Order: sequence, then structure tokens, then C-alpha cells
Amino acid sequence: RKNESIAKEQTALARKNESIAKEQTALARKNESIAKEQTALAKQSFVFLSDIFKTADPMEFGSKDMKVLDAINKRLPEIEKLKDWRLKAFVATEVGAILDNLGNSNKSLELLQQAIALYGKNNSNSEEAASAYNNIGVAYDNRGDYKNALIYMKKGLEMRKQLLPENHSDIATSYNNIAGVYGKLGNFDEALRYYGKSMEIKHKILPENHKYIPAGYHNIATVYLKKADYTNALKYHKISLNGWEKIYSGDHIDIAFSYTLAGQIYSAMGKYDETLKCDQKSLEIRKKVLPAHHPYIARGISNIGMICHMKGEYEKALEYFQEALSVYRKTYSTDNIDIAVVYNGMGITYSSLRKFDKALKCFQKSLAVYEKHYPADHLEFSRAFINIGRAYSGQRKYQEALKYFQKALDILKKTHKGDHPDIAILYNNFGSTYLLSGKFKEAHQYIKMAYEVSYRLFGENHPNTKVFKQNLDFVKLYLK
Repeated sequence: RKNESIAKEQTALARKNESIAKEQTALARKNESIAKEQTALAKQSFVFLSDIFKTADPMEFGSKDMKVLDAINKRLPEIEKLKDWRLKAFVATEVGAILDNLGNSNKSLELLQQAIALYGKNNSNSEEAASAYNNIGVAYDNRGDYKNALIYMKKGLEMRKQLLPENHSDIATSYNNIAGVYGKLGNFDEALRYYGKSMEIKHKILPENHKYIPAGYHNIATVYLKKADYTNALKYHKISLNGWEKIYSGDHIDIAFSYTLAGQIYSAMGKYDETLKCDQKSLEIRKKVLPAHHPYIARGISNIGMICHMKGEYEKALEYFQEALSVYRKTYSTDNIDIAVVYNGMGITYSSLRKFDKALKCFQKSLAVYEKHYPADHLEFSRAFINIGRAYSGQRKYQEALKYFQKALDILKKTHKGDHPDIAILYNNFGSTYLLSGKFKEAHQYIKMAYEVSYRLFGENHPNTKVFKQNLDFVKLYLK
């Protein structure tokens, strides 16, 4: 009987093992089927996307972006006709990201939202869906809609954390993107925290000579620059630069960008001669590694123009801005954001020369470019309105100046739900304009707000806080 009982147990165990084996075989077949479907989907997607780029074959760099954009726009109706929802969602995600990079944010968002709707309806919890959420977050980031950017990026991050190993590169990418948005919102501690999470993963999964390691330190240096912690900004910049110099055997565009960042740090410290050296080094590298009319060369020229302005060399600054503008016009077939930046630099320089009519013309040209690319509440509009307001203040048209400052403040308060360095600076602009117009009570009110915001953000030793305190003490003299 004992043997009979053992035999029954063994028979039952054999049947159980047979059942498990059948389940595993079925699962293997299912996984094999999924793998085949994904392979077929990838092939179909590759064919669709490669067909687009075959029709965008420019003879030179200058027309590349526009030719790609034209080619994509011609093929957009075909995406709607795709029968397989997975193929449609994948292509919409990829093409949406490409359009976003090329500046067509409205159509980009439309495609990415379509992809998310398809994933939500059919397969909401997948790596592809997580990528779509991340990409739409990036698109909102580029539009200056940081609230929605964080919502979608964090949704994508949570999905990736559920689906992927904890040290997966896609999770590091999500952390990195979220950090970038927090940096733009002025929440520098959160930015550093998320960059730290991203770097922690990168150090675990990448070799030390991988380019993403110095890129991460470059991002951290940028946040410390915004915090006005120049010691740490220079420290992480140098770590980043050393990393890139070990990776690349010679000149490389990443090294050029690193010198540009160093220039920005030195500029914030008031060391303009050091800034000029860095910007000249950056431009020298750009000219070696890029085609003659590449926009990065124009940007390097524009950077030197800006530092000449900071040094008070206004005529020389205008020469550099004109040169940058000339390169951009050979590169872009229509007005581009980079061109708006140059107009902005020219406007600031004309304001310093007290040529306010010319300054306003430049600022209006910059504004016209922004209107083609950005929604009405994008942060670039606030910067444009501030510059226009300052020019009107220089013309003693104080009511016009205050009107534009208010338009800028409305955008800043909508974007930043609390204290932010840009809001403090704008309060100071209000105060200065009221002071010039003889309204000392209002001047005191706004400069005091500027000081209080900066003090809460940075403490009493920050350069801006010190300037606002001096301005506050000065305006108090008029109240006695």
C-alpha cells in the first residue's frame, strides 16, 4: 500500500509536470509569436520611415531640416491609413518626435496624442506606450508647457519602472528629462536629485568612457550655474570636459559645447575676458568639425557677439550678430528660433547704445519668429516682452513699458507656481520703471518683492539679492 501511495503521488506529480510543460510550451510559443510580431512591426516601421527620408535627400546641410519636414508633411496622411494599430502608434510616436525636433510642435503633439490614445485603447502598459508618454512630455517641454511635460514624463517613468529592470537605460533617460524640466522651472534641488538618479544608473550600466557620463556632469554643472553656485558649476564642468577629452581623440562638438558652458559660468562671475577665451575656443572647434554654414557655427559667432556686448564693445557685438545672421540665412530657408535669438542680442545691444527705435525693431522681429513657433504663453514671449518693456522705459514711455512687463509677469506666474529668479528680476524692472517715472511708493513695493523672492531662493549672498538690496536702500531715500 505504501508503494501504491508513492506510485499515485508520482503519477500525480508526473501529470502536474506534464501540465507545467504544456503551459511553458504554450508560453514559449506565445513569446515567439510576440517576438515575430515585434520583428514584423519593426520592419514595417523601418520601411515607412526610410521611405520618408529617401524623399528628403538634400544636396547640402543648409536645406536639410526643411527638406525632411516637407517630406514628412507629404506623408502624414498615410499614417492615418495604416490598418495595424501597433504600426500606426509606433510610426506616430517616431514621426511625432522627429517633427518636435524640427520645430513643428503642433503636429508633433497631435501625432503623439494619437499614439497615446491607441496604446490606451489596445495595450496601455507597454514599453512602446512608455516611450510615447516620454516623447509627448519632451514635446510639451519644448513648447514651454512644463506642467504637462512633467505629468507625461512621470507617467512614462512609472510605466518604465514597472516594465523594465531598475537599472535600465530608458529609466535613466526619464530621470534625465524630468531633471531638465525641473531646472527650467527653477526647482534646482529637484533637478539635481533627478540628475543624480540618472547618473547613478549610468555609472552602473555604462563604461566610464561612455559619452553619456560626461554629458550627465555637463547637465549638473548647468544646474549649479543657474543656482549661482559657480564653484560647483566649474567643478562639474571640468569633470565633464576631462571626460570628453578622454573619449574623443581630437576636436569634437561636445568639447565645443563644454567650452561654451565654461564661458557662461565665467560670464555669470563677471570674468568676461575668460568668457571670451572660452567662446573663441568653442567657435574654433566648431569651425573645424562642422560644415561652413552649420547653425552651430552661427550660434558660436552669436555667443561672441553677446560677450562683446557684456564687455561694452557694442559696435563689435553688432558685427558678430550680423555675421551670425548671415550664416543662419544661408542655413534656414525660413525664420528659425536661432534667428530670433540673434535679433534679440542685436536689440539688447542697440538698447545699450540708446538707439531704442532700432532696438524695438529687432525685438519685434524676434517676437514675430516666436509667434510662428510657440504657443502664446511660452516663456520666450516673456523674455521678449521684458526686452520691449526695457526699450520703452529707455524712451521714457513708462506706461508702455509697464504694460509689457505685466504681459511678461502673467506668463511667468502661469509657468512658475511660486518663487522664481526670473520673477524677482522682473519685479526689479517694475520697480526701476516706477522709480524713473517718479512713483516712489510703487517702486519700493516692487523692488522689495524682488529682494524677498531672491532672498527666499538664494539667501543674502547671491549677486542678485545684493543688487536688489542696494536698489531697495536707494529707493528708501526717496520715501523719507
